[in-house]
Amino acid sequence: MSSNDSSSQQYRSTLSRGEACLICRRRKMKCDAGRPCGSCVRSGKGEECEYEDTRYLVQIHGLQSHVVALQQRIRELESQARAGVLPTTQAFSAFMQPTSTSTPAVAPAGLASSNVQAPPIQLQVAEVVHLLQSFVPHATQFGLPLASITHLQTASQTGPTPLSLAAIAVSSHFYPSHPTATTTQLFQRAQNALLSAPTPSLLEIQAHALLSSLAFIMGKELDGHRHCAAAVQVAVNQGLHALGQYRREPGERDKVETWWMVYRVDAAWSAITGVSSSAPAFSGITTAFVPSKDGQMAGLLPGLYTGPAYSFTDGETRNSMRVKAFALFLHAHELIAGYAPNRHIPQSYWRDVYSTTAALNKCLEVLPEESVSVKIVVSTALLGLHSMVNERDGSVAAVEIVAQVVKSIEESDWVLLDPAIGFCLKKVEGWMKRDAAMYPDAEDDEAQENLSAISLAVARLATIFPYVESSWSTTTRLEFSPL
Repeated sequence: MSSNDSSSQQYRSTLSRGEACLICRRRKMKCDAGRPCGSCVRSGKGEECEYEDTRYLVQIHGLQSHVVALQQRIRELESQARAGVLPTTQAFSAFMQPTSTSTPAVAPAGLASSNVQAPPIQLQVAEVVHLLQSFVPHATQFGLPLASITHLQTASQTGPTPLSLAAIAVSSHFYPSHPTATTTQLFQRAQNALLSAPTPSLLEIQAHALLSSLAFIMGKELDGHRHCAAAVQVAVNQGLHALGQYRREPGERDKVETWWMVYRVDAAWSAITGVSSSAPAFSGITTAFVPSKDGQMAGLLPGLYTGPAYSFTDGETRNSMRVKAFALFLHAHELIAGYAPNRHIPQSYWRDVYSTTAALNKCLEVLPEESVSVKIVVSTALLGLHSMVNERDGSVAAVEIVAQVVKSIEESDWVLLDPAIGFCLKKVEGWMKRDAAMYPDAEDDEAQENLSAISLAVARLATIFPYVESSWSTTTRLEFSPL
């Protein structure tokens, strides 16, 4: 039996749909996934044997995830219809943003799924003031624009807005000592306020992004995706992603910071949940970052994979570094999800892997010491890429960076970490446990100490960000090989 015949026997029962070469798929023949495959060689078509580009796998997986979400949404609507509480078109119209005739205005799918009237909530003025004041230290944690922080500080006097209600809900999660209302009730109230809001402003977009983060933190993935999709869609409809060069004009900073707040939420949770990003591709994002205090400009996002600078300049700010870190984190996830070692992988894929790895290393190189969350995010992405190709030395180096950062975190700072850190540390912990089981002789006191520190951090973060223990956090596609 020829090598091609034996290879065909090996792969015949293991090939998944879409993995055969294009000729075998068209002619409905058995394919062994060789390059060229046995069937093409035997039929004299070896030079024509080609495979579908692996980059489409990520899109396919993302579409499958969206189908599952839509099916669940349909079931919810059918249930609400039977109960007589089906949302009206008026509830959806609050999310419609007028656009040009070439881009019709549509409401993000599923946004009114929770449009069931919650019991009235009467918070005391002192509670409102305390919750809003308690939220202020968390504002940068969620990327809230500077002007909106000022808005929240006066909201107790000017009356409730969707953003202030969203901030109160987030604050109640971190400081649940106020028994008047639960976080879930406050989340529902903020959501209802958004449903009845007029044409969305920047504050409403920010409220969607804030509620999206809170929903994901609480383990409510579907609600998180709904609000994230709403924030992205309205922001794109208003052109916040394509503002171009930064202009020192009234309101420009609010627009820029709102866009990057939304982008960061979308990138982080798209990677964590394994659902395709709702934001435009890099090439379609022209919005610059707010200049640094000395007036220097950070590099633009589309240049993030072009060496040797990889879009990092002397004008980077804490916000621009965090946005770029999550952009790289998301792309690393997409590369890992599209990796298929049992079939031909084009050189373009490996060039993408190398440039992404180089950009992540450059990001680590220029990060300031106090950027705890960003260091963990970037190092976790590096761990994923290194372990994907069984590169243990690079994986160990990434893990050591994470461990040292975790050990340096002050007690009072845990609650202020980026919510995505819980997912990152859980993935690092899983890799360390599998590596220890596979290489027991390589374990030393330092490695055991690092694992203990990471495990303790995961347990601590699970009490702050409950999603860490949710099923979708443990089954996401961003799995790191045990080598």
